[in-house]
Amino acid sequence: MVWIPGGTFWHGSNTPSYYDSFPWHLIVVDGFSMDTTAVTNEQFTTFVAETSYITIAERAPKAEDFPNNNTCLDEYRAAAPVGSFPANGFGLRDMAGNVWQWCSDWYRADYYQKLANGPQPVRNPQGPSDSFDPAERGVAKRVRRGGSYLCTDQYCTAFEAGARGKGAPDTGTNHMGFRCVKNAASVDQ
Repeated sequence: MVWIPGGTFWHGSNTPSYYDSFPWHLIVVDGFSMDTTAVTNEQFTTFVAETSYITIAERAPKAEDFPNNNTCLDEYRAAAPVGSFPANGFGLRDMAGNVWQWCSDWYRADYYQKLANGPQPVRNPQGPSDSFDPAERGVAKRVRRGGSYLCTDQYCTAFEAGARGKGAPDTGTNHMGFRCVKNAASVDQ
């Protein structure tokens, strides 16, 4: 991995299935670490051979693939214990597919549009100061990301990296979690 010294990028999505991530807007982020190359065809071929991974394009949707039929292939009937799955390239575990993870951002359907209409780029945006979901007026919601064991690629796209989900913070469920985050300045304190 190498240190990426921060920069400006387009955040959000213009993909129709990611309506909660519209539109693209310029963001500046502080530095972080990243792998030096993308995965090669050779590396992917090795991964497929070692894991028997099947791409979405190779799968035909079947009723038993939906969450009402938990195959328990991960050996868990519901959410797995924290840290059960291999770490990603940054050493972070369970970033997607185990439990949804709350973000500190309030959810506003219009937030990304407001960022896109304002001065660009936005540096390390912290989210809106309040919540508004036109689908459920009066219900405050926070952003959540990562999806849960109940998600499936046939109907749940909010677990994908460019997307965001939403939910009332008082939701009682067995497939929600959170993780603590510190910015670079607070790590030194």
